[in-house]
Amino acid sequence: MKQIITILLILFCFNVKAQENDKNAYIKMLLIESAKKSNYVTPALALAVAKVESNFNPNALSIKGARGVMQIMPRTGLLEFGVKREDLFKPEINIRIGVLFLDKLIKKYNGQIDIALSHYNGGSAVGSWSRSSPEVPGCGARTRGSCR
Repeated sequence: MKQIITILLILFCFNVKAQENDKNAYIKMLLIESAKKSNYVTPALALAVAKVESNFNPNALSIKGARGVMQIMPRTGLLEFGVKREDLFKPEINIRIGVLFLDKLIKKYNGQIDIALSHYNGGSAVGSWSRSSPEVPGCGARTRGSCR
């Protein structure tokens, strides 16, 4: 009986891991496909942002309220793309607008990916920025020393 239970537990663990891998594969496929449609976001960049932001978790919710794979703030989703907060947990929507937002920012900052990523991190709450500005978009008072 112990052997049967052990075998069942092992099979269950493999099944759970396989489902998790399938979900990650689907998320990664969505990221790559969205990036391929983008003018400035490469698949590698989209994958890197998703890895750092949520570890590819479509149900991720930050302390600040950012949602989904690409960690979109509800305000950004609504103001920039007309997407309701509850739809930000849908990977297809979240990834599409995350890549579009990043694409828009890279264009805005003339291909400067570092500045675009900093603005992305700050969401739509970030105002305009120029090289002469003392503060990089997305950096607040607690990070000023490392963001200049």
